[in-house]
Amino acid sequence: MDAPVVVVDPLPYASTASADFRAQLNQHTLDVLKWQLQTSERILQLVMFMSLAGILFAGYQLWHSLNVSTRRLAVADKTAQGASDAAPASTDSKISFGDGKFEVTSPIVGILILVISLGALYFFLTFVYAVDMVSVTAG
Repeated sequence: MDAPVVVVDPLPYASTASADFRAQLNQHTLDVLKWQLQTSERILQLVMFMSLAGILFAGYQLWHSLNVSTRRLAVADKTAQGASDAAPASTDSKISFGDGKFEVTSPIVGILILVISLGALYFFLTFVYAVDMVSVTAG
């Protein structure tokens, strides 16, 4: 990480210029901190949205896989009873490209999105959103 920037008062003994300089420096510092806060809050909202989307996709994937397994049991029962018109449910993985479209169908897509989004949330909270206190007193 870069060392903190230290600004030295150019006129430490001139009272009016020194007070104006400090006031401008304090205002600039507050403006930068406000911008950093707004930016980090927006990024946090984006990461939280991505994590929520991962949870929803994983839940949908679980719900879908339960429906597929229920259909498979129903097909197996019909087949055991002699019905030949029942088609088995497909859970094959498929990747397709074409005409500006990219589609991935797999039983684990929701879980992968969940893992990626929770990993992004962890790294964001650990490294980006961490608050480090910096002493501003002159030594």
